[in-house]
Amino acid sequence: MRKALNLLKTLQPDVITAEFIYSPMDSARISNLESLFAALQFKQRLPQLLVFIEKEELHHPAKLDSGDLNLTTPLCHPIDADVLEQQLATYAMSDSQA
Repeated sequence: MRKALNLLKTLQPDVITAEFIYSPMDSARISNLESLFAALQFKQRLPQLLVFIEKEELHHPAKLDSGDLNLTTPLCHPIDADVLEQQLATYAMSDSQA
């Protein structure tokens, strides 16, 4: 995650993919993505966020998204390649129309 956060200082990606890892042991954080979300709040143009998640954890990302982020419906494991391609194609279409 540290490398990704450092890259965000200089790059402006269209899409970010990330694995959601629920960490109930951390006292102040729900998951590994909170640092990423915090870094993205300062971006002028937000990338689309594509999150991979275990089915049992599906209810947690909603707690993290305040509505300001481009967080899409998470893709559950096992990731279907066709669904992933469709999602990425949707991003490409919306980006070309913007």
